[in-house]
Amino acid sequence: NLLSIIEKQLQGTVILKMKVFNLMVEILQNIVNHADLYTYNNITGKHAIFYIKETKKNLIFTSGNYIENYKIKEFKNKLESVNNLSEDELSEAYNETLLNFNNKNDENPGLGLLDIKMKAKNRFIYDFYKIDEKFSFFTLKIQINKMKDGLEKYIIQKEDDTPEIFLDPEKGTLRFKGKSIPENAVSFYKPIIDWLHAYKEKPADHTQVSLKFDYYNTATDRQLVKILLILEEISKNNSVDLDWYYNTGDISMLNDGKKFKELIDLNIEIIEIIDEDADDDDF
Repeated sequence: NLLSIIEKQLQGTVILKMKVFNLMVEILQNIVNHADLYTYNNITGKHAIFYIKETKKNLIFTSGNYIENYKIKEFKNKLESVNNLSEDELSEAYNETLLNFNNKNDENPGLGLLDIKMKAKNRFIYDFYKIDEKFSFFTLKIQINKMKDGLEKYIIQKEDDTPEIFLDPEKGTLRFKGKSIPENAVSFYKPIIDWLHAYKEKPADHTQVSLKFDYYNTATDRQLVKILLILEEISKNNSVDLDWYYNTGDISMLNDGKKFKELIDLNIEIIEIIDEDADDDDF
């Protein structure tokens, strides 16, 4: 599979491989969602190309697919719109698009493009090559810089079955928020656990952890134990504080917080969220 190919052929840290895999999945998903049907050698389908080129300093992802000519102008506008957004504007646009169910597809740049730009942190390089009066071939190049100075931020946006995760190694801020019932908890949390193992080698002077789960399943519980044990190791030589949040009346989440406080040698504060509607203000 794709992950095993990356692990075998790509040189670099676990975090770099993780970033490459996540970005590759987004690009391939973008092709699946937006490529137009085209007949080539009497075979009709969403024909496309995808490859990765590695240089000393960068990784360059190149993808290509057929697009109907009448869509080009609108798609160019979307690409340029995303290209011109700052990092803060990207995050804001992503959240607005995610939460705005009234927008039509042609009224926003699309979650896929926003997510790719957020992960790559570089401008899109693209072109359209006219094939005939109906079709052109669209190519997209995305470049990521190889990490030189340790870990980068690791951000996962909230989905229906997975939480929002924000890990900032420079500030020592680790935040988990939302529902955690992934189809495969081991696979979902492996990159986070790998990130924490790397962070453990050179943590911030103070690490502040916020766990604000609405609900999580048994499989997630096992992964949380792994995460907390890594934090316990970090706390032996560095300051680590963990805030465990629970909503009023959620006895199960309260008891889980107490359980971890007893089992893990870590400074855990259990915090009740009294007004659920106001709990996002300072998270």
